[in-house]
Amino acid sequence: MMTWKYSVPRQIRAASCGAVLVAMAAGRPDVRAESTPERSAELFRATAAELDLDGDLYAYVETENVAADLMAKARELAGELADENEAAAGAAAAVERADGFLREAGLYDVAGIGLSSKPLGGGLYSVKSFLARRPAGAESCFWRMMGGAPRELPVLKTIPEEAALVVSADIRPADAWAFAQEAALKIGGAAAHARLRAAIDGAKANAGVDADALVASLTGEMAVSIQLSREATAQIPGGDDGIEILSPSLLVVLGVRDDALRRALLDHAKETGWPLEDVAIDGQTVHCGPAVPDAPIPLQPAFAQAGGWFLFASHVDAIAASIAASKTGGGLWSQPDFRRLADRLPRENNGITYVDERFNRVVMELQLATMTAQVPEGPESWGAALPARIVSWMPAGSSAQARIVKPHGISTWSVGPTGGKELAMTMAALPAGLMAAVAIPSFVRARAQAQESVLIDILGRVDAAKTQWALAHDKEDGAEVTEKDLAVHLRGGAVTLPPGHRLIVGPIGADPMIVRPNGTVVTPDMDE
Repeated sequence: MMTWKYSVPRQIRAASCGAVLVAMAAGRPDVRAESTPERSAELFRATAAELDLDGDLYAYVETENVAADLMAKARELAGELADENEAAAGAAAAVERADGFLREAGLYDVAGIGLSSKPLGGGLYSVKSFLARRPAGAESCFWRMMGGAPRELPVLKTIPEEAALVVSADIRPADAWAFAQEAALKIGGAAAHARLRAAIDGAKANAGVDADALVASLTGEMAVSIQLSREATAQIPGGDDGIEILSPSLLVVLGVRDDALRRALLDHAKETGWPLEDVAIDGQTVHCGPAVPDAPIPLQPAFAQAGGWFLFASHVDAIAASIAASKTGGGLWSQPDFRRLADRLPRENNGITYVDERFNRVVMELQLATMTAQVPEGPESWGAALPARIVSWMPAGSSAQARIVKPHGISTWSVGPTGGKELAMTMAALPAGLMAAVAIPSFVRARAQAQESVLIDILGRVDAAKTQWALAHDKEDGAEVTEKDLAVHLRGGAVTLPPGHRLIVGPIGADPMIVRPNGTVVTPDMDE
């Protein structure tokens, strides 16, 4: 078991008593907590209670006061710059405003971060993390928008069975919208906030898009998923001949209280002339845009509203699968791999993320194609095989993660093939992989360039020998000549080519050529 407990150095502290007094005089609440051994122990225990202490990894960092102290340093530097240069006064004022906003919003309340891993057997691990915060910030806007009480999220029942990547969440849109506007006001100032509101009001007056009403129409439950067909494939650009992957589609699901979002899209389509066709699917009206015939993947944007959910997809088939999943229960929860992992996580949560092994495999294929494309020697070369070996070090199984908002912090709990040992191996292998990703293409290119120089030198010798042979035998352009004929005229002796390479001498007056194993040709003028 690897255990690491670390408290951030105490030299990262607030600037001075004078700065604190100025901040308090300006009406800012003092967010600093007194640093004592007892306080550190309290934070450690609170974080440890959310983690597994009997696994193969435990890490903890105390972060209380760190953000506030760093901002105090930034304020100090900004103030000094403003004293030296009047042009920096605006930046200093912005830093002051940002400090006040971050304090009020509760972003200084983060007190500690912990991470643990515990083997579950069967190649699975339970990995937990916890972002601890002071309860005093419980009512601040930032923490409120993260979500309400954990619950079983109905949005997952709208996700099709073929989903390979799912990110779901339960947030508070009204609080998030208020947070964004408050940030514009408190950080950008009154002028920036006025410009934002003018843009929002202008969109409502000119385009009929009421952003405030749209936000109010959202319940906060949402999910984004990428489906991968289990049979159909698509050819996407990449490499010499493209990359064949399982055919993908995108689905976005938003919980809605009314049809404001659907009506806004219909109005926008009408105003812009975007043609829509209404299709009835299982009793629901789906609005389909035109199919894109030249797209590398099936693409026909569509949207619908069904059962309190707004659905948007890259293809109408994804919406049909979502509607079917909602009605029959045969969606994501019927997928054995997802169920095997999700059943180990808290059913009541504020969001589930799921990554299927199929998605990991597609990502690996794309990574390999990108790395291999940088190797000029071809797919069978050593340089092309090495990236595959590096990628194979990474676990590629499925994983699921739950996020739970608690009064004293945010907990994440994941189950998958990556645990403490795998994390350590990945961290150890990552520098080697990064170095390989940079060095291998450069090494192979340098090797290929050196080899090409040798081949061009050989062609120069052959061309010179052809000229001497033609003069010695009084031959004109077009006369046939063989490598054997040139033997006595070759500078440096007989020609020795790398394995798999073939020399084409050519007739008198024509350039000789060397054909590489991959069919590409080297000619004497390639050194120009």
